[in-house]
Amino acid sequence: MKTQMHLLLIALIYACALIFSSCETEILSNTAHEPLQTTELSVAGMRCTSCSNAIMEELLSREKDIKYVHIDPSKEPPAINTVVKHKVNIKKDYIKKIIEDSGFSIDH
Repeated sequence: MKTQMHLLLIALIYACALIFSSCETEILSNTAHEPLQTTELSVAGMRCTSCSNAIMEELLSREKDIKYVHIDPSKEPPAINTVVKHKVNIKKDYIKKIIEDSGFSIDH
């Protein structure tokens, strides 16, 4: 009985691993062909992770062509503290407007 349970558990783990690896490959292959542009900004007024989370959520929810956002609220302007990776059809001014609409300013 224990041997059968062990074999069943091994088969289940193997099946899950196959499913997961095929999904991961599909996601990577879909994004690998999309040309992405990087925009670096210095956002003023961020004091904590709640601020950075609000900006990330706003950027990612308002625009599907924004694929990645990294914000480091510990870096004060004029240091670059925000990196956005997006499709080439998204312009820097549009990203700045989304951030400014969220209540933060861009240090020029």
